[in-house]
Amino acid sequence: MKRLLISALVLSGVVGAFSFGTTKADASNTTGTTTSSMSAVSANNSIYDNGVQVKSGVVQTHNYYGTVYALVDSNGNVSRYVGSNLKYKYDQIGFMNGETYYRVSTNEWIAASNVTVLS
Repeated sequence: MKRLLISALVLSGVVGAFSFGTTKADASNTTGTTTSSMSAVSANNSIYDNGVQVKSGVVQTHNYYGTVYALVDSNGNVSRYVGSNLKYKYDQIGFMNGETYYRVSTNEWIAASNVTVLS
């Protein structure tokens, strides 16, 4: 019962903060305590258009209760959402629409505004 309640709360936070009908990250989504800010992505714009830096380290998503963060592909399309207080190794830093992104998997990037750089 406890897991079901937690799952429902997490899901309601995800649904309240993001529209699943769109594939682009929204400029600023805020509902209650669930917040994620991402740059709006225009068509035909890619992180690779602005160049990337090969650098490695570790980032950690912010520890805000009930918050989820979007991982986007190199074109800014949301691939999935991740929770708070999670650590990821990154191997590249990219730039798109004035925002800095860290590559945390082969084709998934997280916005610098959603993480703290640990190393």
